[in-house]
Amino acid sequence: MVPISKRFYLWMLLGILCFAGCGKPNKLKPVVAGKGDRLICAATEEALRAAIETTRSSTDKKEIVIADGVLRLTAPLILDARDRGVTLRGSGHTVISGGAEIVFHEVDGERYWAAKIPDEMAEPYLLFVPGSGKRERAVFPKNAWLKNLDNCDLFWLGRLNGGWDRPPTRYELIKMSVTPDDLPDFEPVNADVEVLFQSSSSFAHIRSYDPNLWEMIFAEELSYPVGVQGCHDYRIHNVDPGMAPGKWRFHRATREIYYFPQPGETLADFHAVAAALEPLLTIRNGEMITLADLTFACANVASRRDAERCSAVKIGESRGVLFDNISVCAVAGTAIDVSASSGVVLKKCCVRDAGALGVRGKDTQDLNVCDGRFLRIDRTAIRVDGQGSRISGNEIENTGYCGIAVSGNAEVSGNRIAQVMQLYDNGGAIQLNGGKNAKISGNQILRMPDSGLRHAICVGEATEFARIEKNKIESFFPVMIHCSRDVVLAENSFTAPKEMIFDLVSADRITLEKNVIRSPQIVFSAPDGAWTRRDNRISGAVEERVKPHSFFFYYDDEKTLCCKQELKGKRIDPLKWKRIVCMGDSITAAGTWGYELQLYLSCKFPQRGMEVVNAGVSGETAADGWARLPQVLALKPDAVILCYGINDVGSTDYRDLWPESVAQAKRRARGIESCERHLEKIIAKLQENGIDVVLLPPFPYDEYGTRPAPDDNCAFCNSVALEKIALFCYARYEGKLPLPLTRTILCRLYARYPELRVAADRIHPDARGHWLIADEIIHELFDRIPAEDPLPFPLTEKMVEFAKLPPVSEVTPHGQLHPLRYLGKNGASDAPTQLLRQKMEIVIAAEGILNAMAWFDAQAKKRGVDPADFEGTDAVLRPLAPRWGLVQTYEKYRDWRTRRTELDAAAKNARSDYFRTVEALRKKASSKNL
Repeated sequence: MVPISKRFYLWMLLGILCFAGCGKPNKLKPVVAGKGDRLICAATEEALRAAIETTRSSTDKKEIVIADGVLRLTAPLILDARDRGVTLRGSGHTVISGGAEIVFHEVDGERYWAAKIPDEMAEPYLLFVPGSGKRERAVFPKNAWLKNLDNCDLFWLGRLNGGWDRPPTRYELIKMSVTPDDLPDFEPVNADVEVLFQSSSSFAHIRSYDPNLWEMIFAEELSYPVGVQGCHDYRIHNVDPGMAPGKWRFHRATREIYYFPQPGETLADFHAVAAALEPLLTIRNGEMITLADLTFACANVASRRDAERCSAVKIGESRGVLFDNISVCAVAGTAIDVSASSGVVLKKCCVRDAGALGVRGKDTQDLNVCDGRFLRIDRTAIRVDGQGSRISGNEIENTGYCGIAVSGNAEVSGNRIAQVMQLYDNGGAIQLNGGKNAKISGNQILRMPDSGLRHAICVGEATEFARIEKNKIESFFPVMIHCSRDVVLAENSFTAPKEMIFDLVSADRITLEKNVIRSPQIVFSAPDGAWTRRDNRISGAVEERVKPHSFFFYYDDEKTLCCKQELKGKRIDPLKWKRIVCMGDSITAAGTWGYELQLYLSCKFPQRGMEVVNAGVSGETAADGWARLPQVLALKPDAVILCYGINDVGSTDYRDLWPESVAQAKRRARGIESCERHLEKIIAKLQENGIDVVLLPPFPYDEYGTRPAPDDNCAFCNSVALEKIALFCYARYEGKLPLPLTRTILCRLYARYPELRVAADRIHPDARGHWLIADEIIHELFDRIPAEDPLPFPLTEKMVEFAKLPPVSEVTPHGQLHPLRYLGKNGASDAPTQLLRQKMEIVIAAEGILNAMAWFDAQAKKRGVDPADFEGTDAVLRPLAPRWGLVQTYEKYRDWRTRRTELDAAAKNARSDYFRTVEALRKKASSKNL
């Protein structure tokens, strides 16, 4: 290896060569025949291409020696099957460049210099100054990160468990909420946004930025949703407020580069090269091709977001390729990309100042990277996904992420790795990403960061039978093993000046033997029985922390890795639902909160066609619901929202609260027990049928209402009994089912605003109460899921009236009680909302008739009469109608039942018409967006 102290002089020499060679072709003949099988060519593109064509047509000329100098390419070099056995060799100082010389001029009245690039040249993402190195693009803030306001609720289940608990939506991937006061005045059209995640960053252009909405929309999707796993850092590239000495930016409209000169730099002596080409060299379907003693420099990328996939040198579907003493420097993306190839050897290669990866290997067989140098790599120095990889004797220093990341049966030995994981965390200096029989031996890992999830060796999911031995590791987090088994750590040296943590996550059969471990405090954190430790020399206090065998990662608000035991029940994914059935008593049967939920879903997710079906029955108990469950299952729901309790506690049992008879006490106890038992049975049966369940604890009885309780069956209830059922719901199903805070919200509202009379009869909420119920269901299930091309959200006049309430911050921990938080800019007056509201009112009227018929039918059945028996039903129900206060409604029922088929069809047609209208509005909105 070349000593570190000589690197500066080599870099200076390369710079002098770049400057001397840019735009000055070598005057040698294009191709000069040498002795034997060797061709010697000048350092020009014309000469090299001519030499390659000569070797293709010759059987004895298979080696090309390129003279010293800078060979500037205007198009990528391509070697393929025709070049079998060819060798390209430099003369010691041969540079193949993809850069274009940039000539700056002073701008009147400005501190910057400017240079216009040709129209045919792609946007440059790297500026290189010969003799000095690359210059960074302007970035704001200059030495810090901004914080976005997004909090994505995606939950990482692990790679083995399918990744995220639900697929991120497109809206989540293109939207970021920002604080406008944090941002300076800038031109969005020229800006690139970099969003930082745990183990990577993602770049995107800005499609639109509205400071009034505190929202930024990207032109491309990010790798992950903004705000996922507690990641909130971002910054703005290529903007004037980020300019500082040595920085530059590119103006896309004028196609000019602006450079902020450093102190001492003069225009007469300043020379720069912009990266203009990607890739520089492609080897495709090649065989037995050798490159030696060459330097590749100044490779561009198509865009910063594609930096990993854009490379200076590409080797694809080839075998037996040898790179010997090849340097790749000052590239905007990945230096060397090897894919679907076998037997590739990268020997004594040097990569420095790469904007993404040093070496990227994908689907490779027997890739060998040995005795190389990797310095100042923005992401991972060597990342290989393949079989039989050998990574040995390399020097790696100063990377943004991992030093070496491999999978399969890789062998990683004798590497020296220092100062890695400088930007990203949740990884390791050496990282195993699954596979069997990997061997990590004889490596040195030094000067690791002392914060975050930056481990010396990180063994990832599905790694088996790995052996980690004879490594020298200086790190506070020496080893992390995640969802892996049969890993041996032997004869390693682990040292740290403060607490050292060995961390096992759902790992098993891990052996720690004959290691030397020195630290003031040594922590072994692992599932019970996962470690076997023997014959280790330990110097320091030892603490053992036991964690459960099966749990998932998640990140708290402080970006700290935490774990959560595996959920016993199935995770809820509301976006997969097509039909939601609301099952309960008269508060559900009234339909209002169900219809508000339907309007919300239609407007927020118009392309999904989500349907809310009201299957509530007045007066029903949980026992009645259990008896009626087959009818609900026949509707084939994806989810059922349950709410029982008011009728179960028996309102008539609370007319005389004192003295309490023995019979009353027994009936009350039986009511509570029956409700709890039948709720369990209903939930178990629904889950058995693969149906998601949302449980609403019973709504409260309004003890604070100003209206005197009337002397009817709605007048009395018992808050204590309802509270007992509510406590059962939380104790039994907290963490297993969604439990919206509908009861809590209504209780607090009744107590704070008795004059509202939200429940006029103290039991049945009015329109505002129903909206609150819908609001809490929305918050629990859908609020945190961003809209996908939404229509304007619905807003009724009653909601506008309710929105005038003063804020009640203590009503709910997740924000103020304010309906407007869900609404779009257009409010209630927009035509789509009015049209949908009109269509929904037709649905409500048609389905209201069916619900009323169902209630009378149920009353007849309770009294042993078949509703199809008109005369029998009339004889039983007519005398009861005055007691219920439903004389006129009963007369309508007598007419409706003769037209049952007609009314069923009318309700179905009304609902179909509603969804046809949603689809038409969605298409219209989509065409406008396009």
